[in-house]
Amino acid sequence: MACVAVNSLIRTLELEFLQPEPRPILQEMELIPFNKDLIQSLHSKLGFLIQLFDESRMNGVEAIKDLETKLRDVAFRVEDEIELHVVHLYKEADEEMGQGDTEAMKTQHCHRLSHVLQQAIEDIYAIKEELEKVMMEYKHVIAVAGRETKLVDDVVSKSDDELVKTDGSGSSNRASHTEDIMVGKNNEFDIIMKMLIQHSSKQREVVSIQGMRGIGKTTLARRVYENPSTVSHFDRRLCVVVSQYHNKRQMLLGLLSSKDNVNNNSDEDLALQLNQSLKGQRYLVVMDDVWSRESWNDVNSCFLDDINGSRVLLTTRIAEMATCIGSNNYFSHQLQFLDQSESWELFHKKACKSHGVEFETIGRPIVEKCKGLPLAILVIAGIFPEDYEINANNLGRLWAAEGLVKPFKNESFEAVAKRYINELMDRNLILVSKRSSCGRKIKEFRVHDLLHAFCVREGQSQSLFACCWRKWFQFPSERCRLDNCVRI
Repeated sequence: MACVAVNSLIRTLELEFLQPEPRPILQEMELIPFNKDLIQSLHSKLGFLIQLFDESRMNGVEAIKDLETKLRDVAFRVEDEIELHVVHLYKEADEEMGQGDTEAMKTQHCHRLSHVLQQAIEDIYAIKEELEKVMMEYKHVIAVAGRETKLVDDVVSKSDDELVKTDGSGSSNRASHTEDIMVGKNNEFDIIMKMLIQHSSKQREVVSIQGMRGIGKTTLARRVYENPSTVSHFDRRLCVVVSQYHNKRQMLLGLLSSKDNVNNNSDEDLALQLNQSLKGQRYLVVMDDVWSRESWNDVNSCFLDDINGSRVLLTTRIAEMATCIGSNNYFSHQLQFLDQSESWELFHKKACKSHGVEFETIGRPIVEKCKGLPLAILVIAGIFPEDYEINANNLGRLWAAEGLVKPFKNESFEAVAKRYINELMDRNLILVSKRSSCGRKIKEFRVHDLLHAFCVREGQSQSLFACCWRKWFQFPSERCRLDNCVRI
């Protein structure tokens, strides 16, 4: 992504030129005072431009993709030129020590860096102009971006729901199908049902289902929501998809879907209407795919606590959400991967109708590589890379070396890296394999093969590195970022 390249360049500018104590050779050559305005201008323009790209959020628009690629290439080129300039400073200083005109060398290097910075600013400005033009031309795309995001969420939810359907009839009575095909989740279904129905607490409790994407959170929540015991136990049942880029009004309208003439009401009126509709009712509200505390705060006040056993069931990929929103540990569940027999059962039922010897010979290795992730079992049919234990400390140093780790004041690089890795764990994106003796620090971890395949694919598409197979190690013909070559 362009943001990775731009953030790396921003960090290089800060490390080389904007910190209180830059390299002695930069001070000796007086490069910073001579180019101070250009350095600060480039730094601010980069930050503004990456924010502009983020705000446009026009996924799928080819013109935006082209501009992001152009920005990425500019950022990588400028960072390379700056780092090479510093290397040449040391080299030329050694070669010309006591032989050349120091003042002339200062002037030469100052103008050389000035040229690099001026060219970078011109390129950034040109990209900004093109981006603003594209944003105006595709203004209608931005206007419907929220609806497109909702459509994507619906598609993902439906794809996830396919895990529990035995046919393609599209019948609205999906509960009858889920009983037969919800592979490997019966125990977890019982756990959630106990939290919702059988627990003695009469207070309104928030029950959370957490786990990585594709593990079956939506499927399990839907099965619980449509179960006959749930239908008979609760007076009202409401369900809404939240998603990463939540919209308060859309959530309120979704929860009031059975109501008429609400589209012209204000958000406050909608919240009051929802509040009144739940008053005195024992209700179940399902909030699917919760990403932030803000999305919960937008609707939390609508969910009354009449001390009658009402429940809110939320699904999330982020452990922190389950912790800060959920009632307590008694009402939180971490969804587990399928074991090998469960994985094969799901694959066996969904792959095809012909189950001969060849089907099992080919299918078994594929299923094993999916590592118990239901979505991967359905969509992955290729060869996966082998597992690799990642050392957390080494990864932190690599992040720092690439300028990807930016500490706050009085915070070390190690502390920032630890915070980032813990956030990856909270988002269920890594699998912790080794902790420190006290259990607080992550020492080694793995990524799921599905995530690894995605990262490799993105890295190759962004020319960050090239991949070479172990048995056929051949360097790529096209130049990659820093000539990185990863063996998989």
